[in-house]
Amino acid sequence: MTVTPKLTLTSLQPDSITFTLDEYSLSYADSLRRVSIAKVATLAIDIGDVRADTSPFDRRRGTDEYLAHRLDIPRLDRQTD
Repeated sequence: MTVTPKLTLTSLQPDSITFTLDEYSLSYADSLRRVSIAKVATLAIDIGDVRADTSPFDRRRGTDEYLAHRLDIPRLDRQTD
């Protein structure tokens, strides 16, 4: 017996969409997630310049990776033509 996924659209805005997915397999949900990520324009910080690092973290224990992760958290918007 095949289960058909149910997608219920909750909200559709120019810059966002909200929906509920019911009765689905994990592979179907993962495929939908991957397509969504691939089709949405994203920005990333490539190079950063830290002028004064006053964090309590030890540089030998991954401070660079921690700061890179924290810089990646804020949402970055861009204007498109």
